Amino acid sequence: MKKFYTPSYKDDFGQDFERGSSVSESRFFVVLPKILLAVACLIVVSIIFITAAAFATKKATLASGLRRADPAPNEKETSKYASYTDLGQMRLQTADENSVLILEPWFPYKQDDVAFLEEINEKSRAIKILITSYFKTKTKAELLRAGENAIKKELLDEINNMLVMGKFSAIYFSEYLFLN
Repeated sequence: MKKFYTPSYKDDFGQDFERGSSVSESRFFVVLPKILLAVACLIVVSIIFITAAAFATKKATLASGLRRADPAPNEKETSKYASYTDLGQMRLQTADENSVLILEPWFPYKQDDVAFLEEINEKSRAIKILITSYFKTKTKAELLRAGENAIKKELLDEINNMLVMGKFSAIYFSEYLFLN
């Protein structure tokens, strides 16, 4: 049996190619990685430029989606207000089946108002039930859309409607965290 020898030739880049293969095909495979590298570099540079421009124009800020913490109860000992923290940490089910909210509410009240403190202690279970039922009717998406301040206002109005001896001026959350 006779072997046929196919001569090879070198192209402009020093690559061997056989007779019958085209020079343009060979050049394409040499140039392709360079083109892809250039495109990747262009994408990285544009991402860096757009991010820098967003921060420079103050349209983006670091940690803008994070919750701002409420003040801790009883920060000032000399204050005329005391903090009602007896409700403790609550694990609340939202209207979503798989979403749980960890909530720790507390309320400031006038320190010398003993009658109001007694009423709060008597109605603490009713306040917990009211808070639980409020969050049970809302989905996680509705709560996130409404925002923490709107939720506080609605809860404060409902809680103050059940109180007779006084009213809370504010409600704060030491913890306000969604679990999935």
